[in-house]
Amino acid sequence: MTATEPRRRAKHEQRRGVRRRILVVDRITAAFALLGPGRAERRPRIWVAAVLGGAVMTGLALLRLFVPVPVGMADAGDGFRLLCSVGLANERPFTADAMSAVYPLWSPADWHAAACPGSDVWSLSPYYGVAALARLLGGGVLDLRILGALLAVALGLLTVALIRYLPGAVPFRLVVAALLGAVLLDGVFADFLISADLDGAVLLAVLAGFIALLILWGGWADRVTTLDVPPRGVAASALGVLLAAAALATSPALLAFLPGFVAALVVLPWLRDAEQRRGRETGRALRGDRGRELARTLAHRVPSLTAAVALLAVGAAQAGDALDRVRSDAVYSVVFGTLLPTSPDPEADLGWFGLPEGALQASGRSITDPQAGAVLADPAFAAIGIDDLIRFRITHPERIVAVSDRGLAAIAQPAQQSRGSTMLPVGDGEPVQDPRWTPVAGSSPLLLAVPLLVPGLQFAGMLVALSLAFARTHPLRSRSLGFATVFAMLAGWLHFWAVAPGDQRVLSEAMLPSTLLFWMGLPLLFACAAVRLAGPGEKSSIRAPEAKNALIAAITRPDARPSP
Repeated sequence: MTATEPRRRAKHEQRRGVRRRILVVDRITAAFALLGPGRAERRPRIWVAAVLGGAVMTGLALLRLFVPVPVGMADAGDGFRLLCSVGLANERPFTADAMSAVYPLWSPADWHAAACPGSDVWSLSPYYGVAALARLLGGGVLDLRILGALLAVALGLLTVALIRYLPGAVPFRLVVAALLGAVLLDGVFADFLISADLDGAVLLAVLAGFIALLILWGGWADRVTTLDVPPRGVAASALGVLLAAAALATSPALLAFLPGFVAALVVLPWLRDAEQRRGRETGRALRGDRGRELARTLAHRVPSLTAAVALLAVGAAQAGDALDRVRSDAVYSVVFGTLLPTSPDPEADLGWFGLPEGALQASGRSITDPQAGAVLADPAFAAIGIDDLIRFRITHPERIVAVSDRGLAAIAQPAQQSRGSTMLPVGDGEPVQDPRWTPVAGSSPLLLAVPLLVPGLQFAGMLVALSLAFARTHPLRSRSLGFATVFAMLAGWLHFWAVAPGDQRVLSEAMLPSTLLFWMGLPLLFACAAVRLAGPGEKSSIRAPEAKNALIAAITRPDARPSP
C-alpha cells in the first residue's frame, strides 16, 4: 500500500457520501413534486381519481362505523325532540338511560302534544329527507345504522366533488382529500353519523359548505352567461348553489357560510374583469365599445346575482324560522345556563333583565326542570329577546374573556364524555367511548397545555390563505382555494361567537362545527401554502366566453380591434 492510498480512499468515501446525500435530496424533491399542486391535468383523469377517491372514502367510513361492531353516539334528548316530531319513538328498555348507549331503532308512535316537545330543526332541512329514505329502507322503522350508512355514502359523494374541484394535479388533490377525510373519520365527528341527533348531518353540511365555496370562488358560476346557447358551466354552478342551499337549510349554524357564498357570486365577476383588463391591450375606446361592454357585463351578472338572491332567501327563511323556534330556549340557556352560574353578581344580572329574584332558583338547571317552568311562564322572561342578550354583552365587555376561554376549551376538548358510543350498555352502564381512530380527541392534552395554540393556528392559516387569495401571479382557479379557506375560517369564527355565550353544559357539542372547521384548517393550511409557494402552475380558466357565432362575438368581445 502506497502512502497516498488512505487519502485516496477517504476522498472516495467522501464523494460517495456526497452522492448519497444528493440522491436523498433528489428523491425528496421528486416526492414533493409528485404531491405538490403542479399543473391541472386532463378532465377524464381527474374524474376517475375523484370517483375512486369517493369510493375509498365511503368504504373507510363504513369500516369506521361498522367494523368490528357498530358504533355511534347516544341520544342526549335532542334526538328525541327531532324524531318524535315525525311520529317516532325509541325502542329501548323503560329503565335504560338513553345517554349510556346507542339504541338504534325508532318505531312509529302516536305522541300527544305535551309528550313531544317538538323539534327545533327547520322542516325543510335535508336531514328529514335522508331520515325518510332510511325509514323507507327499514320498512317503516328508522334504523340509525341504515341512516349512518346513507350518510357515509353522502360523505363519499362529497369527496368526489372535493377532489374534482380542488386546484392542482391529481396526487395533490388526493392528499388534501385524504387529510380532510382523516379529520372527518375521527370518533369526535364520525360517531354522530349513527345518531338520532342532527349533528351528523351538520358536520357533513360543513364539508358541503366548503366545497360550495370552492366551486363558487373557482369561477364556475361566472362562466354561465345568458348569451351562450346552451350556457356553459351550468352543471358545476348548479352543484355549487345546491350544496350551498343544502348547507344553509340543514341548520342555523351553517348561516355563518352565507357571507362567503354571496361574496363569491357578487365579487368574483369584478375580480375576473380586473384580471382581463390587466391582460388586455389598452387603446382608444370607441363609441360602440361601451355598449358592448355593458351588454357583456349584464350577461355575466344576471346568473350569479340570481343565485345570490336565491341563497339570501334560503338564509333569511332559515334565520327567521330559527328565531321563532328557538328564541325562548336560546334566551334561557344563555341567561340561566351560562350568565347566572358564572356571574359575580347574579342578583344584579337578574335586575338588568327585569326578572324577579326568585328566578335565581333556576340558575344552572335544565330547561325541562320544574324550576324552569316558572321562569318560562313569567311575562318578564317572554319580553327578553336576542337583542337584549347582545346589548348585555356589549355593556359587560369584561366577560368576553371568560366566554372566549370556555369556547376555546370546548374546541380543544370536543369529546362527549357523558354519552356512550356502543350499541349496548357495557359493564355497570356507564357511558363508554369507542377508541377507534381518535387523533382529534388524542390531541386535547396538547391543545389544553399550550396557551392560545388554537387561535394561533387559525391566525396562521388565515394569513396563508389570504396570501394565496390575493396573489395576482396565480390564476383565479388556484386562488379559489385561498378564498374558500378564508371564508371557511371566517364561518368558524362567526359560529364560535354565536355559540360561545350559550349553555356551558352542552358547549362542546354546540361548538362541533367550529371544532371541525378548526381541524379542517390544518390540512387546508398545508394546501394553501403548497399552492402559494409553487407559483402560477396552471393556466387560468376564468376567461371571456368564446363566441359561438358572429352576433355573439360582436357583443361579447368589446376588446376586439375596431375596423378601419
